[in-house]
Amino acid sequence: MYEKVIRGLTGSGRIIGRNRSLSSVVFVPFMWINNEWHLVFQLRAAGIRQGGEVSFPGGRHDPASDKSFEQTAVRETVEEMGISPDDICIDGYLGALVAPMGAVIDVYVGRIILDSIDSFKISKDEVEKVFTVPAMDFIVKGFEKYNIHIQVNPYRKTESGGREMIFPAKELGLPERYHGSWGGMLHEVYIYRTEHGVIWGLTAEIIREMVDLAVE
Repeated sequence: MYEKVIRGLTGSGRIIGRNRSLSSVVFVPFMWINNEWHLVFQLRAAGIRQGGEVSFPGGRHDPASDKSFEQTAVRETVEEMGISPDDICIDGYLGALVAPMGAVIDVYVGRIILDSIDSFKISKDEVEKVFTVPAMDFIVKGFEKYNIHIQVNPYRKTESGGREMIFPAKELGLPERYHGSWGGMLHEVYIYRTEHGVIWGLTAEIIREMVDLAVE
């Protein structure tokens, strides 16, 4: 066993448990508009998951159609924003964001090589509108920080209002502290206020990571 484990080590970048998590890809698009860099955002359509929220283009990685995560980033951007793959230039990999809700998001950064967003033919099923924000705004105006409380429950609520035990900690002989809720860790949530609305959650976390790179 030891020899096989050692041969399988990759050195770095492995995310343990990735195959049990939702695997998604995000593309962070910059555009050169009016002699400055802008970030391009989309407001998600009301009828889809996380509708009404601001995000970067992206979606679930499909191994059947995508040869790489980078290809997923391009495909999703083309589908959502209605531009040509030739208009997209991916310049680098920001990293993998492990979300507290059980998703792993691979983040790519690059450019949309167009002068404006007027030519975008957005997918109305997924995107309500597209807008841009000058990148420097996120450095100059800064962000707000809040905390949310994340707790692990060994049960889930049923439709009738009761509780269904999904992790029988007591029957497994685990310590009593795991028979009910446990954890209770605080998770930082970042908020950026823009004229187009609040940007928060994973999108804001990605922005903050880029800001840290830009000012270090």
